[in-house]
Amino acid sequence: LFLLAAIGLHPSLASIPWVGSTLNWEGINGSTPLPDRPIVLVRPVRVLVALSVYISVCVLATEFWGWKKNLRRMLSALRNPSSKEFTMAAMSLVSLIYFGLLVVRSVDFDIFDRYLLPLLPWAATVLLLWFEESNLHAEKMLGRALPLAWGVLGIIAFYGIASTQDLWALAQARVVATQKLESAAVPRTAIDAGFDYNAWTELSINGRLNSRWVVNPPGSYDPKLSQTPSVVPEYRLEYQLTAETAPSEFASVPYFSLLPPFNKRVRIDRILNRSSPLR
Repeated sequence: LFLLAAIGLHPSLASIPWVGSTLNWEGINGSTPLPDRPIVLVRPVRVLVALSVYISVCVLATEFWGWKKNLRRMLSALRNPSSKEFTMAAMSLVSLIYFGLLVVRSVDFDIFDRYLLPLLPWAATVLLLWFEESNLHAEKMLGRALPLAWGVLGIIAFYGIASTQDLWALAQARVVATQKLESAAVPRTAIDAGFDYNAWTELSINGRLNSRWVVNPPGSYDPKLSQTPSVVPEYRLEYQLTAETAPSEFASVPYFSLLPPFNKRVRIDRILNRSSPLR
């Protein structure tokens, strides 16, 4: 009831901005490849996924009333596991240490949700064992849930395949677009084709990015500049015209995606005011 009331007060909670790079509104990695990437997960899908996650969390939270008993059993299994419990104990130790390192790393560096993927087999095993021990008719209930589980797995598999194809199709279109520009003698430093392309340009020229993580040579980081100060773009790859751009003679590169909108394109537009490097 509290969850539904919170969503009623703040409808934005019934969405999925909390999964940044995997289950993103705009597909894998969101708008990182290019800004203003078309939305592929429409609002009803986002609401359905968000509510499913929230409800699952609420259901799992009710199981923690007996956390002291469960904690004692877990610690006992970790200290002196039987031959049947050894594999699970080893998985638990590795997973807990890995998760702790992620938490420590996130204090100083933005981590991606995909970094949690190695924890999923362990988490799924823990939940299944927990369910089996706390329900007398677990086997019968799991049999009934199996068709639904296969259906959800099929949906997730399709999304994974389709979103990967969408990302690679976009990458191929960006390659074709930049090749058009480079074939017309446009230097890489005059092309804004997304961070990965711009970063490679900067590495080719200076051997390093302008980043606070670069400590050798000392003092090379300038916080007033972007990570790629050598890139002063004259052309930009984008999905739609902006106030800063105008159509160029290079037009656009179409590509097909398994996710809507199915027929997309990467525009090659000219930047109207080429006065400063990227920021």
